[in-house]
Amino acid sequence: MNKGQLFVGIITASFGREGWCRLKAVASDLSHFYGFKWVFLRKDANEVSCQVEGFRSIPQGLIIKFKGVESIEAAHLLKGNEMWVDRRYAQKLARGEYYIADLQDSNVFYQGRFLGRVTSTYEGAAQCLLEVTLQDGKQRLIPFIKHFIKEVRPTKKIIELNEDYILQ
Repeated sequence: MNKGQLFVGIITASFGREGWCRLKAVASDLSHFYGFKWVFLRKDANEVSCQVEGFRSIPQGLIIKFKGVESIEAAHLLKGNEMWVDRRYAQKLARGEYYIADLQDSNVFYQGRFLGRVTSTYEGAAQCLLEVTLQDGKQRLIPFIKHFIKEVRPTKKIIELNEDYILQ
């Protein structure tokens, strides 16, 4: 992951015949999307910078139009691409808020005892997941919910757990 970029969504399908794409956004407030002029599309190890021609709201979310994508076939080829933006264009956060991507490389503790480090983050169906690499090298997933997460200090890269059995 490029530290200067933030994951904002994934292209899920083409929309219409003129090259629009359906976007599953990870943000709850979509208003800042309308300010994006350029985005990065990633799939596998490939990344391409794309100029945005427009966004439109539809009942199921957002659709996006990229410059040079003029047909349903061309839009369909973009299905599955992750959409990333330069961090400086991302939504401004309120005090106490943070991006889940900023938890990468955080140290995970339970009752002051170091357990492991966050090595990746995932957008799950119900909630975000933190992949933690334990001291013995094993990896575990922690649902990012209050039941398991007691405190997050993103600027210090510290996450304190309520429960440690999730890592066993």
